[in-house]
Amino acid sequence: MIFKKGNKMVLTVRGSLFILAILPFFIIAALHFDPLGVFIIGNSLVLTVILIDFNNTPGSQEIIINRDIEDVWQLRQQRVFIKITNDSLLDIVGACRDTPPNGFAEAPLLSWYVPAGQEKLSEYEILPKQRGAHEFGAIFVEVLSPWGLVKRTWKVEETGQVEVIPDLLFLQKMRGITSLLQSDSMYSKHRVLRAGTDFSQVREYVVGDEQKRINWRVSAKNNKLYSNVFEVEKNQIIWLVLDAGRRMLIHTDGKRAFEHGISAVLALTQAAIDNGDQVGLIIAADTIQKVIHPRSGKQQLSTVLQALAASQPMRKETNYLNVAKYLGVHMRKRGMVCVVSEIGGIVNDSWTWRAFTNLRKMHLVLLLAIESQGTLKWINRWPNDLESIFNKAAALLRRGQHKNMVANLLRSGVEVVSVEAGKLASASVHAYFEVKERV
Repeated sequence: MIFKKGNKMVLTVRGSLFILAILPFFIIAALHFDPLGVFIIGNSLVLTVILIDFNNTPGSQEIIINRDIEDVWQLRQQRVFIKITNDSLLDIVGACRDTPPNGFAEAPLLSWYVPAGQEKLSEYEILPKQRGAHEFGAIFVEVLSPWGLVKRTWKVEETGQVEVIPDLLFLQKMRGITSLLQSDSMYSKHRVLRAGTDFSQVREYVVGDEQKRINWRVSAKNNKLYSNVFEVEKNQIIWLVLDAGRRMLIHTDGKRAFEHGISAVLALTQAAIDNGDQVGLIIAADTIQKVIHPRSGKQQLSTVLQALAASQPMRKETNYLNVAKYLGVHMRKRGMVCVVSEIGGIVNDSWTWRAFTNLRKMHLVLLLAIESQGTLKWINRWPNDLESIFNKAAALLRRGQHKNMVANLLRSGVEVVSVEAGKLASASVHAYFEVKERV
């Protein structure tokens, strides 16, 4: 039954019991009087009572519903606030259900009691499923009538947009890892013996120092050996290449490989910027989708984040030759190229091998390969039927092809780190510090 302004009437359980309770009286009356007259009078009486109750129920003019959300969300649990304003003269009992964007979990039913002339703030939590721009739909509202016989329901067209970006909480953890790697004594010693070209200071010779690091002038002046300390060069050029091809669409360790790749790129960007380097980004599929030229400073992390938030993988094969050609033109100074890809994207691909080896002629190339959780699962599982035997054989074949490809890349001087998706971000930061000194 539809009323003005889109308000609808819904019979409650109490309303149904009310009708059932008076029904025997009408049946008895119909046996002693005119059945048709009893039927008409009885229905009119019931309908009148229900309509009076419904008309006394505050509606969309008196009950104001608003949604309050942040403009930008991260890929973790987020809070949505629903504000109920009761401008009527009656206390109200009601409920509402929000309409989250497509692909999100269903919103819970929020029940509330709001005294006359007051406000109530209800909230619920929801987990965004995908990055990008998303739009909320209408809010469905129901208010219980004063006698509880019916509910007044209506829909509030309270649309709202939210921009979902990657989860940044893990960057705090990554920053802690970066600090440990920078200050670790073993790393500092390794840096003194092998790395860098920037002179830092002179210190007393210790066993294990290379002879070429000895400062003979200072040693002669003080009548004992001193060694030069060299730090890893700052302000180096680090290009990050994120694969946005079809291989990154696979789901592994709870989400798409592309999402794991985004986490690794953000962790690497933060580590490199904190270490004083310039970071650039290329997002590539069959063509180059996005380029951010190398810069240093905290603003660059925000720029990279915005580019990643707006990017999605494509059902196209990634052409690394395009990336190699672009870097060949725009990367004149020796630096580091870090490529983040799913493990299948480099298997048995001579064009990929050619692209990486071309880059390796001038730059240090680091390949961060995401290992599929499904492949690892089948390799470690004992087969017990024909299907599982086939799946394990396919996984072993895939692993064998990958090992051959990795061996070829290693022989050509490309650094390769294969890691499970969930460990990719931290492994990327460790690999960055391990190979950076050789740039």
